[in-house]
Amino acid sequence: AMTGTGNPFLMSFFTQTTDGKLNLMHHKKAGNTKLGEFGNYSNDWQTLELVFTAGSATVTPKLNGVAGPAFQVIKDSLT
Repeated sequence: AMTGTGNPFLMSFFTQTTDGKLNLMHHKKAGNTKLGEFGNYSNDWQTLELVFTAGSATVTPKLNGVAGPAFQVIKDSLT
């Protein structure tokens, strides 16, 4: 089950570059959290998939077909 308070918005996930690396981030009230790193940044088109495990709050991110570490989706009030 999903923990936390607020709403589970998929739009709260985004990619960001840090030190030349492409990262998956989660925008949260307490501050952005880095969920995974996907190698070197490039100007090429990127495809992000969030694969949910049935019956749970577990998500496996895939960037350009490469799976990253799974994480638990939480509810967070962004206001």
